[in-house]
Amino acid sequence: MGVQRGEAPLAGVEGTESLVGCGAKPHKLKLKNLNKNEERSVYMSNEAMTGLMTWGPAIVMVAVFYFLLIRPQKAAQKKRNEMLEKLKKGDKVMTIGGLYATIADINDKKVKLLVAEGVRLEFARSAISENITENGEPE
Repeated sequence: MGVQRGEAPLAGVEGTESLVGCGAKPHKLKLKNLNKNEERSVYMSNEAMTGLMTWGPAIVMVAVFYFLLIRPQKAAQKKRNEMLEKLKKGDKVMTIGGLYATIADINDKKVKLLVAEGVRLEFARSAISENITENGEPE
């Protein structure tokens, strides 16, 4: 059933005024209300459908990037920051360079690591990769 010239096909529905007199057919979408088990029809103009088809894939790609890349990276960063905050004197750690040592002294920005008896190295706190005391020896 097409839209006839001069008649208002969708009285009260926004965006359908441009359909009057142009001979364009609106797209009919059937929506089901799960709570009331009723079905109703919603009309979309050609312009709206074109816009949806144009921007739809971009929106889906942004969502995929968020769930596959950004969200896991934020979770890993949060876990690392918590590990760095929990560091204390006496913890056995591994640096990002692979050096195993024990924390001799620690403050907000720096860590002094005891590598061997009488050998202390100073590192930035962010250079700690893993807390061996919490996680156990890595394989």
